This record gives sequence, C-alpha cells and structure tokens, in this order.
Amino acid sequence: MGIYPAVDPLTSSSRILDPRIIGAEHYATAQDVKRVLQRYKDLQDIIAILGLDELSDEDKLIVFAGSQGSEFFSQPFFVAAQFTGLEREIREARGHDQGFPPNY
Repeated sequence: MGIYPAVDPLTSSSRILDPRIIGAEHYATAQDVKRVLQRYKDLQDIIAILGLDELSDEDKLIVFAGSQGSEFFSQPFFVAAQFTGLEREIREARGHDQGFPPNY
C-alpha cells in the first residue's frame, strides 16, 4: 500500500509545526508521533531477522502503535482518489485525542 498523498511524516516538516503557533500539547503530540514512527521503522530490521516474539513488551507496543500510525498516514484520502483509482475510505484515528501512542 502506498502513501497517498505521498508524504513521509518522518522526513516532512512544516514551519507552523511550532509550539508558539499550534500550542504545546499539539506540538508534543506531533513529536511523540514522529518518535514512535521512527522507533517502529528502526525495529523493522530486528523483526525481519529475529521475529516479533523476540521484542520486549515495550517494543511490541511501539510496533503496534507504529503500525496503526503508518496505516493512518497511508490511508487512501478522498483528495487522492482521482490519482490513485483506489476506493475512498475513512478510518477512525483511535486515541488521537489522548496523544500518541494511544493508551491501550
């Protein structure tokens, strides 16, 4: 599954992603998302070699939260449907109001 629109949240940035503009809580959540997604990306090689069962419980939670976040960022958005030919869908962003990763 590709990312539509083609945005990588780990390498993308915005000038307005500043706590003075968006508020400290929103900024902290954005930084938490980046931290979790980066750790999830780092764990992919370990999972490929050793398997998911060899991870610590904390890393398993990171993998779960990271996969949920990656899925959310790669959903076929309405605006991309005309370019991708994929059926449009809406997915719930579970836990987004409590920060990231969601409290499970």
